Parts: sequence; structure tokens; C-alpha cells
Amino acid sequence: MAGRWRGTGRCGACHPSQQLPYHVTAQVRTDHGDMLSWTRPLSRYSRHRVFNLTRPEKSLFLMAALSRRAGGYADGQPASGVKDAKPVAEDRSRPPQAIQHPIVFNDASDPDYQLILTHLNAARARLDKIKRFDMPGFKPNEHYVREMKRYGVLPESFDLTTDPIDVYAADRAYWQTFWHRPPRADLSGRYRLPVGHSNHRSDVRVNVHATERNGGLAQPGFAARPCWQLISSRV
Repeated sequence: MAGRWRGTGRCGACHPSQQLPYHVTAQVRTDHGDMLSWTRPLSRYSRHRVFNLTRPEKSLFLMAALSRRAGGYADGQPASGVKDAKPVAEDRSRPPQAIQHPIVFNDASDPDYQLILTHLNAARARLDKIKRFDMPGFKPNEHYVREMKRYGVLPESFDLTTDPIDVYAADRAYWQTFWHRPPRADLSGRYRLPVGHSNHRSDVRVNVHATERNGGLAQPGFAARPCWQLISSRV
């Protein structure tokens, strides 16, 4: 998403290379090496915690090393004066403890601070363009649209470049094609599938780009004002 920055040697004396993410898409080890890893907390150094792409200047990566006098959190001695610095060990068996972080950046004019901030601002600009799935204006890629057409969730006429789409409604519609709807007998005694159901998912059509919203949230299921509706089906 954005290139690495230079000057990370100022952090490396205390933070091993595999502990801190040195760019916004870097991953750090978050598992605990056992079958219960999914129940345990993530690393405090996860990119999701140390980078703030809504307000890059508020990223913990920057704030922790910026002097308190300049608006950051660092209130220890200057990092340049730390002798015999030892790598910080992360103990995930207990909650993080308060520390006095050395001052790496005296103020926001520090060249390395600005390099990191430039990297984060570039990442923010990129994210604003491609958008995360929960951001206003998000549109899925062409592969999502192709598969939703294949399974009959989107009509063949849907055009990603011009038609709006609610991906939450589309996903709900897709999973509801798997709902079991037992057949019922009509007056002739012939069993027919319920309206809106088919033995083939590709036969079910739903209108998910005519979404109605309430307070910015899509309405669930078959509410009084559904956010999607069946527009055709074959029985």
C-alpha cells in the first residue's frame, strides 16, 4: 500500500525487527504456538493498534516516541542517552504495564518522524481511494460481482461502474439462498417450491442495489421496509 520508511534503526535497539511492523501492511507474530491462540490477546504491536489511518498523526507508533512536551506520550530520557539498551520482551500472559518510553522524537519536525508520517498519509490516501468494506462508498471488485451474478444474487444487467450496491444486503441475500424452504402442495395436489426459492441458486434474483437504509444501517431480513426484495424466481 505504501513503501517502507527509512531510519528505523532508532527503534531497533529496543524493538526487534520482528516485533514492530515497519509499514502499514506488515504483520507481526500474534499466535502463541498452541491450539488456544485464537482465545488469547493480539500483540500490542499489531499494525491495527499502532497505526491510525483515520488520523495518521495520532498513530501510537508516532505518539509513543514523541516527547510529551510536543504532544506525545514519551516522558523518559532521550533515546540517544540510553546506554546498553535491551530488546523489549512482550509478555502476553499479563496486561501491559505502564512504562516511561524514551524520547525518540523531540518534536514533529524530526526528519524520521516526518518520513513515517508521510508513509502513513500515503497509506491513508490509498485507503480513502480503495475503501475498506465498512467505509461509505465502498464497492466490491469485479470478482465479487461476477460470482454474485453467477449465483443469481445480482441481475446480469448490474453494472459496477454505475449501479450502487449494498454488500451487506448482497451477502445476506446470498446466504439466504441456502435456507431450507420445504415444498407445499397447491390446489391440484402438486407440490411446488415456495416463492423465492429454487433448487438452483442461479434461479433466485434479488434486487440489492435498490437498498433502503435507516440511519445508515441496512434493514435486516424481511423487515417492514426490506433492504432487498426478490424480483423474480422460477418454480
